[in-house]
Amino acid sequence: MANQKSIIIDFGKISTPYCGLAEVALNLAEALNRLAADGFEFTYVVPSALREEFDRRVGANQVITPNYKGLHRILYYLTGRPGFLCEIPKHDVYHYLHFYSPWGPSDNDKHRTLLTIHDFHALERKRASNRLNYRLSRVAHLAFISNFAFEEYNKHIKSRHHSTHVITNGVKIPPSISMDSSRQLEDKYGEFLFTLGGLKRKNIHSLLGMLQKVRQQSSSSQLKLLVAGSIKDKYKNELVTEAKDKHITEAVIFLGQVSEQEKYQYLQACRAFVFPSLQEGFGLPVIEALHFGKPVFCSNKTSLPEVGGDQVYYWENFDSQYMANVLLEGLADNDSALEKHITARQYYARSFDWDKNAKQYVDLYTSIVATDSTQ
Repeated sequence: MANQKSIIIDFGKISTPYCGLAEVALNLAEALNRLAADGFEFTYVVPSALREEFDRRVGANQVITPNYKGLHRILYYLTGRPGFLCEIPKHDVYHYLHFYSPWGPSDNDKHRTLLTIHDFHALERKRASNRLNYRLSRVAHLAFISNFAFEEYNKHIKSRHHSTHVITNGVKIPPSISMDSSRQLEDKYGEFLFTLGGLKRKNIHSLLGMLQKVRQQSSSSQLKLLVAGSIKDKYKNELVTEAKDKHITEAVIFLGQVSEQEKYQYLQACRAFVFPSLQEGFGLPVIEALHFGKPVFCSNKTSLPEVGGDQVYYWENFDSQYMANVLLEGLADNDSALEKHITARQYYARSFDWDKNAKQYVDLYTSIVATDSTQ
């Protein structure tokens, strides 16, 4: 239709489909498809690493896949012109889902640009901080995935000239997992805790001392910790060494990178999900675990109390004995009214809805287009 407004949604430079940012991008695109918003035509800028998964899950859409290789990349770095990576068609709104996107509109027509802010971890690294500030200087509208992220913006960004909005992430309802797959994992590993994350800020090392204390209790002497995620060699070596020093080497199992389906299988089979992260803009795995009705234990840092609400057990510090006590007391509380807890967790998790998220973005696109037409 000639009067349709063109919205370009830029996934950013995602290098793997097995990460939280990829899930956010794909889930939003799926929800926008379901919404079928009248008057809007969506074009997606999808990096090559995510194109196959996009085609499988999202399907028929206008898609641009940047060429970030060879001569195209060299010319981009020599000139700074994103047109060498991909040509961006005319549009009414350009929506960056992440600040780091080497491509994008070449003009400075800021009043039609939107950036989703997940967190401000980039400010801790000079190069990433420069990229973030560059992008902030060239957009007019910001959407934050949590109130915590918005508070961080007010705290750290000195020149605040943006239109700001909080649009909480949705969380995809996981598929049903067969009991057979759960039993297979239980037969293979026995009773286990499950965690996700490869970066040091995920604070996995704090779980090792806790596990040692818990295993010293006779009733939990066989409990294991399964760690999913791609962990850099230096940090992994530190974890392996610490596990050896604590005599729990056989109880700490590194799974490496797992698929979305495998992640769900581990969440279904685990005794509890543990997430002592120090920095989260949202905390997607917490809600995913609650979808399975699992007890969740996480830190009370950054966005996690906002996301977990009263459905999560929190660690206020990382003393090993204290963490072990919180875990054991929480598991006992969970078991004392299991069905009640499961029902409450699943009901709460369903409040994080991607269709609601997509509708809020469409409302924001509408507002941006309306504002543009009056200028």
